[in-house]
Amino acid sequence: MVFNVQSYIKCNNAQWYVFILLLSVIFVKSVLLNLMCYSAEPGYIKTLIFSLPQKLVPALLVAGFVFVAKHQWWTIIANVLVDIWIIANLFYFKANGIFLSYEIMTMAGNLDGYWGSLLNYIGWDIVVYPIITIIYSILIWGVESKKRNYWYTCMIVFAALVLTFGDQVIHKVHKTDQGQSSIKTQLRYCLPFAHAISYAQEEWVDYNWWSKQYIRKFSIISYFPSFLIYKCASPKQNVIHIENVDDSKITPFVSDKLEIPNPKFNLIFILVESLESWASDTINGLDFMPNLNRIIHDNHTLYCRNLKSQTVHGNSADGQLIVITGLLPITDGVVCKSFADNAYPSYVQCYKTSSLINPYPGTWNKSKTTRSYHFGELIEPRNGRWNDEELSEEIIHYIDTTQQPFCTMGLTITSHAPFSYGATNPKYIVDGMPAKMSAYLNCIAYVDSCIGAIYSHIRESEHLATNTILVITGDHTVFRSKEKEMDEYAKDMHINFQSTKTHVPLIIWSPLISGSQQINETCYQMDIYPTIMSLIGCEDYYWKGLGANLLEKEAYSNRLVGEQEAYELSNVIIKSNYFRKIISRDE
Repeated sequence: MVFNVQSYIKCNNAQWYVFILLLSVIFVKSVLLNLMCYSAEPGYIKTLIFSLPQKLVPALLVAGFVFVAKHQWWTIIANVLVDIWIIANLFYFKANGIFLSYEIMTMAGNLDGYWGSLLNYIGWDIVVYPIITIIYSILIWGVESKKRNYWYTCMIVFAALVLTFGDQVIHKVHKTDQGQSSIKTQLRYCLPFAHAISYAQEEWVDYNWWSKQYIRKFSIISYFPSFLIYKCASPKQNVIHIENVDDSKITPFVSDKLEIPNPKFNLIFILVESLESWASDTINGLDFMPNLNRIIHDNHTLYCRNLKSQTVHGNSADGQLIVITGLLPITDGVVCKSFADNAYPSYVQCYKTSSLINPYPGTWNKSKTTRSYHFGELIEPRNGRWNDEELSEEIIHYIDTTQQPFCTMGLTITSHAPFSYGATNPKYIVDGMPAKMSAYLNCIAYVDSCIGAIYSHIRESEHLATNTILVITGDHTVFRSKEKEMDEYAKDMHINFQSTKTHVPLIIWSPLISGSQQINETCYQMDIYPTIMSLIGCEDYYWKGLGANLLEKEAYSNRLVGEQEAYELSNVIIKSNYFRKIISRDE
């Protein structure tokens, strides 16, 4: 007798067929995400195995409703929604190394014009989810239940609760036997939603850390309601009342002298999109950054190769905040969105004439932050956007026609992912090089030529060469998730590159610097601000910054504040609008 699947499904067992299939599909999708995101971490297989029960629970809860529905087409919709949620998180994780938060989801508008950058991250790990859903849809198409069985659903929900409690109690008892905290204390953090509530009320927890730990321990499926619960349970600290601020921790970085000093030099700051230090090396015998390397080896240059990117949710916007104000971004939102109208310190305030030259209008709330950061003028294209060659022309025009001393910042754009300019207009073609690496390096080569034109113009100008400081750095790193193909190629070709462990460079050319100076120690983006203040002769400015002056080895070898404390202080300063009592935004 031949077993007939269709006749079996048409019996009352149809619900069980769909239930088991749906349960398996959702469970597998959850496990796959963990394999994709945590495979580079040591011991990830052991961690994954121990988290399997908590990945099965949300799959059980979703699949359990099969028994109360006559038509099963809703399970296809459920799969599609799960795919959307997983793929959105996977995209963001591949791009930034973190998962989605409430604040990130409210900033989707900043992708306008940048949607093409997502194409850079499409691979088998993205398309496997809709493929699974298509297969599932084919397998259950036309299946209908003859009756509803509410009792089965109740039993499955009960089984999920028992599985959750049993799994967590066993783990916590084991940990307690090893001398850790009590079962009662541990249970506050072990249940999916209790976990979200408990950690949301801990001031020391960074959301990015929490989200990674949550998905690793529980499931990407239960993460959606949990991150909403986390948002609701978090203390409402969008604004901290100034009277609640402990001045004693901030005053060491604030001067009693509130007069705005006059700068002694012009300042030209070029913030390069996604510039990473390794691109300055000779790669396969090619120099992709000949102009920047020419500046690095100039006798008036300070070069820091290992500058740690300190951006969080805002990427380029966070990079601008750090290098302009000397503050670090908040970890539970984006400053340019939530606190754009605040009063901020910046070296720009020292200049009577200043401009921000932005080639791509409409991003990161520039209309407000330009004013908050004290730029006198926002220069943007009236229609469309500028390429980096046009940007360099605008910078040269500005510095030639503006009264000195001036300050201007130009933001490059070409090296933004997915590096399409480098893919379609390669200056260098290297056989065997991964396409993404080649595209990125060719973008950098183009940006380098544009910056070279600015540098040459300054050196050859009688009224700029002796009284102008040129600063070049990256706004953030770009290869933040594992790039297996690029890593393997770099290892084989002896290229100093490893994804997730990259840095941005800092290049400062100034007549005040004598001899080519290079710092090999790891420094921070927050060090740029005090270094610039020293070079332009404005050390008496009321805000000293949280970083260290890189011109003084003693300063960056013996820091007044560590990175974590700097984040905490910046959080208080920004959320309390601390500088509003010092700065009048209307001046």
